[in-house]
Amino acid sequence: MAKFRSLLTLDEAATYLAVSKTTLRRWTNDGRLACHRVGPRNERRFDPEVLDAFVAAGASEAPETQLPTIKRDSGSVAETDADLASRHLCLFLGRHEERWEAFRPFFLKHLHAGKPTVYIYSASTRDELMAHVRAEGLDAEELTRQGLLTLIPARDAYLKNSTFTPEFMVAFMRLQIIRKRAEKHPSHLIVGEMDWFFEDVPGVASMHEYEEALNHLLLEHPQTTIVCQYDLSKFQGADVMKACCSHPGVVYRKRHYQGYYTHEASKLSL
Repeated sequence: MAKFRSLLTLDEAATYLAVSKTTLRRWTNDGRLACHRVGPRNERRFDPEVLDAFVAAGASEAPETQLPTIKRDSGSVAETDADLASRHLCLFLGRHEERWEAFRPFFLKHLHAGKPTVYIYSASTRDELMAHVRAEGLDAEELTRQGLLTLIPARDAYLKNSTFTPEFMVAFMRLQIIRKRAEKHPSHLIVGEMDWFFEDVPGVASMHEYEEALNHLLLEHPQTTIVCQYDLSKFQGADVMKACCSHPGVVYRKRHYQGYYTHEASKLSL
């Protein structure tokens, strides 16, 4: 049985980090720091492990200077959407058995360029993924030791504390980016198996809201690529359409298509 960890209130977390509650609210509002929202008043609650990781990454004092963001007016809207279409991708696969074959070109391309992969798994197991890597003629254990392959179960990411909130997960993804940059890997790949959506936990219905928020996160980090895997034997109908609408790029059967997400469309939905 996993050890239970109590979540901290806003007051407790502010004391824990030695910052003001105003600063803590600002960090959660802009997605730098993960929090859960609980109760009818939507109050913030904080995981101590996430706070520790936030501090260890050096993100708490001055994230703006450590992680410079690109200017929003650095190109046309069309150019921005075209860039995101190659960096936030919805990868459709027909069934689980096709998962690695569909994903491997992304992994091998980044690996051969010396760029690490962070893989969040849900339908797969760690042993299964390590076996796939070995089948490529690679030393899976050595890649993980070097930080070129990081495997994270969905229960430690999307389903942390048996719930899902877009704010928490965007902040979690930001932490992965911060960590890789701290390891001198500014360019990297983050992958998520989206099968956790079918778990019976609170908040999963807001998955597509989270997917859309990732587009804004990637504007801040132009060297990060995120690939979200959708198994078409599970995802159907409206959820497939929503996935296409929340991603600038779609890949199916090794062909790359333009997704329906654009910044202009995002503004219209606000």
